[in-house]
Amino acid sequence: MPKHMACREQGMDCDFEITDEHEAEMVDFIQIHARSQHDMSVSEDEARDMMETT
Repeated sequence: MPKHMACREQGMDCDFEITDEHEAEMVDFIQIHARSQHDMSVSEDEARDMMETT
């Protein structure tokens, strides 16, 4: 089942959104985006907590 994450839903002023069926790939993309665009370090657990099932 696909998962979704949007920065705006996390309280950020950012248009980044991702939807994917592969949770591990989403975790990687969320961590890379958080680090490169928001200068934030996000753990795997934190990234998973941000995801919603679509």
